[in-house]
Amino acid sequence: MRVVGVEGPRGTEWMPRSLREIARSARDRARRVWGGEGYAVGIEAGTFRLGGRRYLITVACVTDGQRFSWGGGPFFEGIATRDRIRGMIAEVTGGRVTRAESTRLAVLMALARLLCRGF
Repeated sequence: MRVVGVEGPRGTEWMPRSLREIARSARDRARRVWGGEGYAVGIEAGTFRLGGRRYLITVACVTDGQRFSWGGGPFFEGIATRDRIRGMIAEVTGGRVTRAESTRLAVLMALARLLCRGF
């Protein structure tokens, strides 16, 4: 496995502010790192509105070069933080859930459709 960091698409704020922007950025990252075989994963975190409130979520997009599948980690009400290591989720859960765990769950949910037969 190889991990490569890439910037989000041009025009994306440091924190995308809609599910559409978050999903697009995750897809664009996956496209840019796909190496011609296996799977590539793009990850983006951002905020979206629901019921007049703002929530934070991490979204992953997995591609095999032809198909794309998205998944999300837990989402919660809160404000964005620039603490890219721990993440806001660690702050609001008292460290019980970390940014890494939320990202891991988002990737697993995105992989599910590509790995399960019958989809």
